[in-house]
Amino acid sequence: MQNKVERKFGRLRQEEEWAVFYPKGYVVIVFPDSGDVAGAMKALVAAGWQTQDVVPFTGAEIITRYEQHQKNQGLLQKLQSTLAEFGQEAQYLRDLVERAEEGNQFLMVYAPELEQANLVRDTVRPFEPRKLTLYKAEGIVDVV
Repeated sequence: MQNKVERKFGRLRQEEEWAVFYPKGYVVIVFPDSGDVAGAMKALVAAGWQTQDVVPFTGAEIITRYEQHQKNQGLLQKLQSTLAEFGQEAQYLRDLVERAEEGNQFLMVYAPELEQANLVRDTVRPFEPRKLTLYKAEGIVDVV
């Protein structure tokens, strides 16, 4: 499963900043089950998003990637990660891992601007997502 997870995360345009998970430009959507993810993916592609910009993840894949990251950090990355623990990014990462442990499913959609994130929200709303979060260069925004 480890190689599969690495390949899926490799599809993201950017995955981390300051040694903390930070998919800049992506809306991270949390769903209660994988059935909702499949329907949301189809709706997003039908609405014009490119398939490569709509990436699904299971809770297990999120946890595997988190554990890989923690295990493979070098000294500089550990220092950066420790410093980042005080920031908003670490809080969102902890929430993401907790939701993964609860069995939630995830969809990451490249939509770097708030207007695009709002279109993502409107497109996936019928599939009842639990949470949508946009990781912007300037900070993290909950899309409500």
